Amino acid sequence: MNREQKLKGIDPLIMFEQVWTNKKKLLLIICIGVVVGLIVSWSIPTAYTTTIKIVPDQSTIDNSNFISDIVKSKPFLLNFWNLEVSKLDKSKVLLRNYLLDEYKFPWWRDIMELPATIQKWRYGKPIFLDTVNLFQLAPEQATFVGRMNQDVKVQMDKRNGVMNLIVRMQDPMVSALVANEILKKMQTLVAEKKTYKANVDVKFYEELLNKARLNYEKKQEDLSKYIASHKGSVSGVSTVEQFRWKQDVELVYKPYASMIEELDKAKMKVQEETPTFAIIEPASVPSYPSEPRTLLIVLGSVFLFGFFGIIGLLVRGMFK
Repeated sequence: MNREQKLKGIDPLIMFEQVWTNKKKLLLIICIGVVVGLIVSWSIPTAYTTTIKIVPDQSTIDNSNFISDIVKSKPFLLNFWNLEVSKLDKSKVLLRNYLLDEYKFPWWRDIMELPATIQKWRYGKPIFLDTVNLFQLAPEQATFVGRMNQDVKVQMDKRNGVMNLIVRMQDPMVSALVANEILKKMQTLVAEKKTYKANVDVKFYEELLNKARLNYEKKQEDLSKYIASHKGSVSGVSTVEQFRWKQDVELVYKPYASMIEELDKAKMKVQEETPTFAIIEPASVPSYPSEPRTLLIVLGSVFLFGFFGIIGLLVRGMFK
């Protein structure tokens, strides 16, 4: 077969004819794609998604990546290591046991993790640690963080200023409860991080105020003792001395009053920098699963099998 004969198959009409001639084979390939798509879909465990919609203040919107980094961090996620949650069947379980022992995965995950399974058989099962050491996490704790990272997301839509906290779990009740707990912890931790410098200033001025107060109260006490000890005395010396004591009290009062003012300013700064979160859609137990998306999986499988089936028929026709 020469080059011209091979290139004849590139003509669109000839290509269509080749596909139409082998339409039964192509239909069989597409049917196989449907079956494969269904198998893949049925192999994916059912999951439920809870979404909390939040409207934060403008400074939080401008630094939304900061919040996402906090929620994805190991210290934050390990706050839920000992969290007890209720499942839809009313049974209670620690979140770590739920994620580590009860979570289901597709069958092909076992094949992909076969080397790790062999390693466990060879070296023994890792020791479970109940306490958390961020410097050296136990294997179970690292797995817990990894699975939480996959199932918890923070998405910010800067166009309308709405933040979405998304939690996906295989039990609808667990999904809603975990979303609620993450929201509470996120609000507290973000406020602590954003007001850290302002709170340091408050503590600093509180220490200075306490010193100034003690000094002022000491001077007042000394003045009171002096007045009491010279009661009834009208000598010029005692009058001058009393005036000097009052001046000393006034001198120490000025820094004391100044520290009160500075402390009030620092507290106002904390209030200004404390982020606000308005909840416009709270957590609720999802009624329907979000995964697997059977229709999309089947359509994707049909497309791939159909596409490669057509390519295979055309290539086969060109080289006949």
